[in-house]
Amino acid sequence: MDLPVFVDVASIVSGYSMETSGNVADRFPRPMRSREQSGAGAAGKFTDRPTITYVPLTGEKFLRGFITPIDPKNIFFMLQIRLSGGLPPRADCRSLNGVRNRSTAGGAVREADPDFVRAWN
Repeated sequence: MDLPVFVDVASIVSGYSMETSGNVADRFPRPMRSREQSGAGAAGKFTDRPTITYVPLTGEKFLRGFITPIDPKNIFFMLQIRLSGGLPPRADCRSLNGVRNRSTAGGAVREADPDFVRAWN
């Protein structure tokens, strides 16, 4: 029974960093060793750290997002996602062609119609 909260992206700030390093080593033979040893190396690192700032929606934007029905094309898009392994979007749909979903409106729990459950499984 919590009040829903909608958020919007206020800003996206890109943060990049690049690090490079290199080394060269040359060792001359010691009296106990008969071979010369030398080597070279290089390393690089690129890091992308975006900062995303979210703000809660209030006022008219909140009400519009809260009371606007979900477009059927978005419901069918979620169904396609579910068929390819996503989670079933049961919480987003109150009824489908008159077949009702589970409800907890007013504190009373009403289980979903068996046909509704079958449609999502």
